[in-house]
Amino acid sequence: MNEVVPAHNIGAYVPMVDGPDKVSGRAKYTADLVTPGLLAGRIFRSPYSHAEILEVDVSEALRLPGVKAIVTGADCDKTFGVLPIARSEHPLARDKVRYRGEPIAAVAAIDDATAKRALGLIKLKIKELPAYYTSKKAMAADASTIHAHRPNNIERDVLFELGSVDQGFREADLVREGSYDCAEVCQNQMEMHAAVAEYDAVRERMTVYASTQVPYYVHLMLAQILDMDMSRIRVIKPHVGGGFGCRTEALNVELIAALLARKAGGSVRLVTTREETFITHRGPRAHEYAALRRLPRPRHGRHPLRLRKPARRDGKRTRA
Repeated sequence: MNEVVPAHNIGAYVPMVDGPDKVSGRAKYTADLVTPGLLAGRIFRSPYSHAEILEVDVSEALRLPGVKAIVTGADCDKTFGVLPIARSEHPLARDKVRYRGEPIAAVAAIDDATAKRALGLIKLKIKELPAYYTSKKAMAADASTIHAHRPNNIERDVLFELGSVDQGFREADLVREGSYDCAEVCQNQMEMHAAVAEYDAVRERMTVYASTQVPYYVHLMLAQILDMDMSRIRVIKPHVGGGFGCRTEALNVELIAALLARKAGGSVRLVTTREETFITHRGPRAHEYAALRRLPRPRHGRHPLRLRKPARRDGKRTRA
């Protein structure tokens, strides 16, 4: 029979398991995983906010010595996302780009310098479309549709009915109405988004090291994007240099690295820059909203922003 032993750590200091490795510099992060034969990955991103893709010509880039593989939206027709209702995004843009910095193609080469040169050889032919930077302009009657399955550019229309709003306003001492503009928020984690993908072409198995907070989401999305059985995919999460929510979903970095590794038949290391992180972050975007707020009568004392005299329970008016 198991013996019940009293716990002695409640309320006491518990040292962090990974503390000594981090403060001593021994901790290995995803970008630190460099092995012989590892290919360098780079992403070709859209310089346009909204455009129709007419052609992505990678022929000249493929002829560059040292380039081992290039993937585009044509290499993956599967989508990913956090929830089934929101799984409408491709790892690499197909047909359209919908934000500046959206991945269009990715290169794997023998070193980073070669991969960077290859990006400059990719030719993009597009038809630029109207871009909108406020929700009001995006929802205007004459606005161009960004997603075909999202009429009027509305992602979701949610209605909550919580009692009688009109009655609540009638009974309130104060009703305030205001419009608010909120700036976008980008997590500024120390470690850039990174992934190392290793593909075993003989056994048809994929191993991905990712700077993620949710390896199980990454595992699920890799299986979906690569159209591989989950048993053939392994996801390893090394130390993570900060997240703050920006790594609580599968990112296209891990997916693109895996697509490159499979096409190259080897291993690919893909690390984003700080600029790429800022222009493609998935934190709250700049937005504006209008709000009505009712403040009920206080049980004791006056309301600090009272606009009228509250009635007593006996129906008589109190003094101001």
